[in-house]
Amino acid sequence: MHRKACDLTAGAFRLIGPQYQPLINAIKRAQAAESVSLDLHSVQDSLDALIERGKELKAEMEDIVAPALLTHAIVLYVRASSSSSERFKVGFEGAFSPEQRDAHNAIVRLRDKCVAHFGEDNGNWNSEKLLYIENGESNSLNFVHKRTHVDFYVVMIMKNLLETAIPSVIDRRARAIDKVDEEIQKLSAADASQLLSVPFEESSFFKSKGLGDRFWDSDSYSSTVKVRI
Repeated sequence: MHRKACDLTAGAFRLIGPQYQPLINAIKRAQAAESVSLDLHSVQDSLDALIERGKELKAEMEDIVAPALLTHAIVLYVRASSSSSERFKVGFEGAFSPEQRDAHNAIVRLRDKCVAHFGEDNGNWNSEKLLYIENGESNSLNFVHKRTHVDFYVVMIMKNLLETAIPSVIDRRARAIDKVDEEIQKLSAADASQLLSVPFEESSFFKSKGLGDRFWDSDSYSSTVKVRI
């Protein structure tokens, strides 16, 4: 059976000239949408695990596992809504209602001020103090601290945001893939040959024979796009 995979991400950079920019941008947008989709589904998995398995956690693990799941969810959610030099901004916030946009901004502020960096958020998330204490005949200095491990109000806000964000990203991904296909059809035979000149080696990419086999055999990696050149 003939099998061949070409790396469009790498191949696109072999096309030099402004006339290829629509194709390059289409590939970047499609890749960003898929990447953001992976982030948001990972957020959803963490929140679901927190809700469904939280009651099963032993007391000594609750203070470790639960905040780790919530921190992971918050950080990945905000990352998914951001842009960087490595990934186009997908902009799923555009699908939010005004109330959801306010909630989204609150999660971004929480990540910026209290999760990724230390901040008190008016004492609602973190609060630490040094005290002078007089207790009977003895005086002392001591610390007190309060740190939020899990806020289920935040969890439910994020679940609501994902109900809108994930379908929006999936739709944007489908449209981006259609645009990639459309732009490929415009290439000359020589340009198409350049685009498809970088082979994809699944064994090198996955570093695992099992995952390499899944690349060819599982629907998990399938695409409905047919490149007609």
